[in-house]
Amino acid sequence: YIWLFFCIGFIILVPYNIILYLQIQTSITVLLTILLGYYYFKKEDNEIRNNLIGGIFIAIAIMLKPTVLIVLPFLFDVKISK
Repeated sequence: YIWLFFCIGFIILVPYNIILYLQIQTSITVLLTILLGYYYFKKEDNEIRNNLIGGIFIAIAIMLKPTVLIVLPFLFDVKISK
């Protein structure tokens, strides 16, 4: 419920002035996703499929809420170590 609230609030509160910023941010997001995917690809060679799925989820999460970028790597490390 909190996720849904943040996503809806973020979508509603974005004015037309930030559309250009979001386009720039999306391209940066793609680059960050490629870097994160490469990092996890080198880290766990036998979990390639999970890394690709995780990279896609990271990209979607960053596009929805940029602050997720700070939290996601820690969650990903916990998932990989378990």
